[in-house]
Amino acid sequence: MKFSIIIPTYNRAYCILTSINSVLKQNHKDFEIIIIDDCSTDNSVLIISKFIESYTFIKLIRLEKNYGTNIAKNIGSINAKGNYLVFLDSDDQLIKEDSLNRIEEVIIKNCFPKLLMFTCINIEGHIKSKNTITNQMISFKTYFQGKASGEYLPVVEKSMFDAVKFHTDIHGGEGLTWLSIARLTNGIFISSEIIRLYDDKGTDRLSHIDFKQFNRLFKIFVKDLKLNFIYYLRYNPIGMLMVILRITYYKYRDLVHLLKITLNYKK
Repeated sequence: MKFSIIIPTYNRAYCILTSINSVLKQNHKDFEIIIIDDCSTDNSVLIISKFIESYTFIKLIRLEKNYGTNIAKNIGSINAKGNYLVFLDSDDQLIKEDSLNRIEEVIIKNCFPKLLMFTCINIEGHIKSKNTITNQMISFKTYFQGKASGEYLPVVEKSMFDAVKFHTDIHGGEGLTWLSIARLTNGIFISSEIIRLYDDKGTDRLSHIDFKQFNRLFKIFVKDLKLNFIYYLRYNPIGMLMVILRITYYKYRDLVHLLKITLNYKK
């Protein structure tokens, strides 16, 4: 089984080396690394290029302008040759040398699921995957009701992902794609295997909340409501209420921020 490790990066020269090394340490025999540089302005490309000189299975794709992580990941998937795609952020690490072997074992043992979610820990060693059901397939309804939430490492069959891909009209919101796959296949395998370590402290993460992120989050939740309105009504009306509250909150905070900028400008 071949894995394609897809790593988008933008101005992550300070951490991309660690992420790549965590993959190079894998004792799995068949994988490739596809790095998509989203038009970095630091020395990320220089660092990555040194790896390419030594490893033929590392491919660097340089984008001519900054498109955002969703488009970068989609481009990586188009160029992937593996049976399964493993999406890593450039500040992520595969936690052990046998991580890919462990992923392969779970895939084979459970009859090749289209989409799997593996448990994550942060840099402080805390488990960030929140679930009440583990080591089994769960239905779309169960997944939609939030029985598996928090941070995971998604592993998806390439042909399945190619049919769906990440949304390119929003920045982030990858979970909407996983929901679509869960609906199409009526199943996601949730694993308790700890595979991914991620940095949740960096201020350049999409999950870092500041005024610049409010409009981005607003668009994600609006799209979520448009795509999944009927499923919220059927399976998770409380979840729909929470989405509406989030839409209101992020829109309100965004307007407050714009008002402050306007007032400060007039001064």
